[in-house]
Amino acid sequence: MVKDEKGEPLIGATIYMKHTNTGTTTDVRGLFKISIPKNDSFIVEVSYVGFENIILKLSPQTQYIEIQLKSSGKELNQVVVSAGRFQQEIKRVTVSTDIIKPYLIQNKGTVNMEGIMNQLPGVNVIDGQVNIRGGSGWSYGAGSRVTVMVDDLVFQSADNGSVQWKFLPTENIEQMEVIKGASSVLYGSSALNGVVNIRTGNPKEKPETKFNLISGVYDRLPRDSSRWSNNTRLMNGFSAFHSQRFRLIDAVVAVNYLKDDGYRLGEDDERLRLSFKTSHRHKKVAGLRYGMNGSVMTQNSSSFLIWESFTLGYTAQDSIKTQTKARLITLDPHLDFYTSRIHHKIRMRYNHTRNEISNGDTSSNQDNEFDMYLAEYQNQISLFKNRGTISSGIMGSFTSSNSPLYQGVHQIKNFAPYVQADLRFQKLSLSLGYRFEYFELDGKSEQASIIRTGLNYELTKATFLRASFGQGFRFPSIAERFITTSVGLLNVFANPELSAEKGWSSELAIKQGFKLGNQFSGFVDVAAFWTQYQNMIEFNFGLWKILPNVFDGIGFKAVNVGETRITGLDFVVGTDGKIGAFTIRSLIGYTYTKPVSLDPDFIFARDSFAATYSHKTTSEDTTNNLLKYRYTHLFKYDIEVGYKKWMFGISQRYNSYMTNVDGAFVKPIVLNIYIVPEVERGRAMNPNGDLITDIRVGYKLNTKLNFQFLVNNITNHEQMTRPGDLRPPRMFLFQVQYALQ
Repeated sequence: MVKDEKGEPLIGATIYMKHTNTGTTTDVRGLFKISIPKNDSFIVEVSYVGFENIILKLSPQTQYIEIQLKSSGKELNQVVVSAGRFQQEIKRVTVSTDIIKPYLIQNKGTVNMEGIMNQLPGVNVIDGQVNIRGGSGWSYGAGSRVTVMVDDLVFQSADNGSVQWKFLPTENIEQMEVIKGASSVLYGSSALNGVVNIRTGNPKEKPETKFNLISGVYDRLPRDSSRWSNNTRLMNGFSAFHSQRFRLIDAVVAVNYLKDDGYRLGEDDERLRLSFKTSHRHKKVAGLRYGMNGSVMTQNSSSFLIWESFTLGYTAQDSIKTQTKARLITLDPHLDFYTSRIHHKIRMRYNHTRNEISNGDTSSNQDNEFDMYLAEYQNQISLFKNRGTISSGIMGSFTSSNSPLYQGVHQIKNFAPYVQADLRFQKLSLSLGYRFEYFELDGKSEQASIIRTGLNYELTKATFLRASFGQGFRFPSIAERFITTSVGLLNVFANPELSAEKGWSSELAIKQGFKLGNQFSGFVDVAAFWTQYQNMIEFNFGLWKILPNVFDGIGFKAVNVGETRITGLDFVVGTDGKIGAFTIRSLIGYTYTKPVSLDPDFIFARDSFAATYSHKTTSEDTTNNLLKYRYTHLFKYDIEVGYKKWMFGISQRYNSYMTNVDGAFVKPIVLNIYIVPEVERGRAMNPNGDLITDIRVGYKLNTKLNFQFLVNNITNHEQMTRPGDLRPPRMFLFQVQYALQ
């Protein structure tokens, strides 16, 4: 049996027998079987990604042996899955990949994973949509160029590509991995700009129970003129989690509740989520494991899209708010079967989502409901002597959406076979992949062939050079093609003729590891990237219909805006370890991007009066042809220091001024009428950008009980991330964590 330092079995560890030049791997119990010569001893080498190799001499009398591998314990040797869908050391991946460890999620009082995403280098989130290295702008909640996954299954709404961040199991996240760049070969359509894969934990050798209580209060608003209430606005929540092994069965169950009064008029949120995770190891068939995961969440919330004005920035325009009653259900059957060198996987999902939506307009029904069915088969072949892994598979999905918001019933079919080889030649690692993508929406189909390649070369023991190239393909969401809605003067129109986006991304990078003494290590990663899109989809303002009331025909519509290019530099530093009596962990990043339209005069649309629209005619700022809703500079860091029973942490996030937005937001559409009042005042508020600072202090009373006090946005900085939306003021949080093991 092969296990780690905690006694947990290692699945897929390699046992290489030098006398026969053959090998095998461990099964789901960490067990392996080899034949020993009757009259002679021989040497075996045991290896596993992220652990130090061990060489043993076995005799003919050996019947059973327990082998414990020691973790390498270095930042460069952290293990990731997402880059190739198998375990590999981060230093050897061929594409930029960042890791968020669970300590950051737990210690920052996380109730919504969207907040943690904004702490990642090179990443920002606007209205729930992830933007990596300037690959997206503001998409009004429809469509995403980044695929968000949980345990290798897509976790986005099938109708509009949005992520239900509140649905994610924050109490059981083992690791979050972010791939920067086109990853459509392994992950499909929405991975045009990258992938976020959240990996949840499995039961350990000992049962584990955790409780978490959190309570917070919003401070006063930054401007007295924006005050709409003298009442104290609170946020309270709790979570409970238990995981345990019962002979052949692994089980995890969790419950999470949150009630948030909100910081804006009429905005609140109350939700309850239950989740479970099970796995059964077959008693008679070695290497076979199967089970079912699932979640259910109910949510009652109200929110608004745009403000009344800058002066009344925390009040909804015309007092129109959206009331939502949501129900989400997922059921995920899964099966794994390990043979000596082949790992078979079957992943399935059923997702039912229903949103009952009202905004005070009784003539407009905006309810939406959909059912999604997904199945994927994948096999991974481990090549002899750790020479690499070949992953291949096929996935298919079917979605049926029924919504007045999208003008009725729509059906999407998706089918995609793929293959990727990740090969190892001494110091050189090489990736080659291909995918065929087929989409069908309401009987109309599109398809694309996609390739990716990458290499990683170990220049020295702690220096790794890499280069990558990947193509991407994104099929428009149901929302982008068919949404029809309005909020105040802000209307959104359908575009059934919208075409798919295509693009590619490339990078050249170097990762350098370093050590300070024997207990502190880290890395520096510098990447130059180049991304290019064809038929990029953006929402653009125009007069799209001629109606008796002219304002009813004015609004936004998703259109293909032509070719775009995004270039830049990404700089990331990560550290972990001890210096004297202090434990120090940090994640630091700076990203420079230059996102431009390659043909700013290209006419991508004509309105109902035959007026033409191009990047130049629809932009507020045309000086450098910069794309809308992007930041040129992003700088972020989180540093946590532990001393004995105390912990102190600080996070800062800086973004430069958003140079370009839709001109319609800052220019009157008629006379002195604006679709969103006083946006120009909000944009003038922080001409040098935004700096948000969070701090936290924790005290560990004993091995079971931990207290934390947090202040988010400690300077009470007022920030507008997109027109008509002000972000939260200062908030004080108190958290209690209790764990039994």
